[in-house]
Amino acid sequence: MPAARLLDEVLAELASSGDNPKLLLHCCCAPCASYVLEYLSPFFTITAFFYNANVMPREEHDKREAELKKLFALACYPNCIDVETRSYSPGVFAEEFAPFWDEPEGGARCRKCFELRLKETAMLAM
Repeated sequence: MPAARLLDEVLAELASSGDNPKLLLHCCCAPCASYVLEYLSPFFTITAFFYNANVMPREEHDKREAELKKLFALACYPNCIDVETRSYSPGVFAEEFAPFWDEPEGGARCRKCFELRLKETAMLAM
């Protein structure tokens, strides 16, 4: 079964049950998060988690964080969306990724970056 169809079935079950479970969602930036939040917010109480040690320079990181918070302030979602952030820590990224600097975009470096950010998200969920 295609993943989109399975998701639609799960969301239909949630809608008919009246449950409103919690969902922790890692967000890299406002443009990427906007559709997902719009799509899922009727079914979940969402905590949007912003942890992106990979974004450099610091100004770009801070701009993305501010834009994500601005999205939450301006958008009207059916359920409340909380925001959880971690402080900017590019040293963690630089240390973990030293062996991957020469990797092409979309390669091992990207997989490692996803792993780092999702691992932090999983730690928050515990």
